[in-house]
Amino acid sequence: MRINSEKNIAISALLLLGVAIAAVFSYQNFAVMAESQAAEPNSNNSMEMLQQGCPGNLIANHSFENGLTGWDVIPGVFIVSGSNVPDGSNVAVISGLSSGQGQLSQTITGITPGSNCVLSFYDQGQGKVRLDSQELGAFISSPPSEFMLFTYSFTATSSSHTISFTDAPGSQVFAIDNVCLICTAPCTPPVATITASAAACATSTGNVASVPDAGMNATYTWTINNGGSITAGQGTPSITWTAGAAGATTIGVTVTVPGGCSAQGSQQVSVANCSDLAFGGEPGSGIPGK
Repeated sequence: MRINSEKNIAISALLLLGVAIAAVFSYQNFAVMAESQAAEPNSNNSMEMLQQGCPGNLIANHSFENGLTGWDVIPGVFIVSGSNVPDGSNVAVISGLSSGQGQLSQTITGITPGSNCVLSFYDQGQGKVRLDSQELGAFISSPPSEFMLFTYSFTATSSSHTISFTDAPGSQVFAIDNVCLICTAPCTPPVATITASAAACATSTGNVASVPDAGMNATYTWTINNGGSITAGQGTPSITWTAGAAGATTIGVTVTVPGGCSAQGSQQVSVANCSDLAFGGEPGSGIPGK
């Protein structure tokens, strides 16, 4: 979906690098267009992202509503205000018109090494993004008069990383907005091995199944088929269940721990009519015969 302005926004900026250079920029038809990692346009995802923001964002002053607070700059970076920008009312403009290449950067600390990180931002124009001293990628909006969403993924190698936006050779000027960095710490999958009796009587009650405790804030989702029912313990490491009719019954569980790691387990229980003498059971014993 595109958000079009009805008029041009004319901006004049004075860049001071020992020599005063006047740069005048005309931003026509501000637009927002999403580009997925598979390069398949998806404007609905773009608008949803704009509405929901960036939960867990590690970037300070991500949409430049507080000017350049929280950012380190090399001269050639300034703020532009407009009513049709991806987020809020400000964007950061990076210019390579001066003798010193403009650069906008921020150092993020407190990252867990090994975390899976996703960086996304809206760009209008052509530029480059770096992770520390390494180039993460070069980008260009198409057409240049429109904002596009770009996304890059990386694995954190230390507790501190620096994200930098710099001018690409020949690009002269580009705009950045709504910078989002989310890092998900690695986690160890839990154990979901179910301990339960291999046999049970039809309609018997008080049967128990359990998995090892996965620790604080772990979740447990249990299932049972063949007419069985969970009577207690759903959401905990141990359940009590009632058997259904005779036949193979499968108990299942999904254990999820903080960080998003999960594991699934299942256990098949042979449910039989314990009073069926042909089966070898004993009435009221609660255990099928063999």
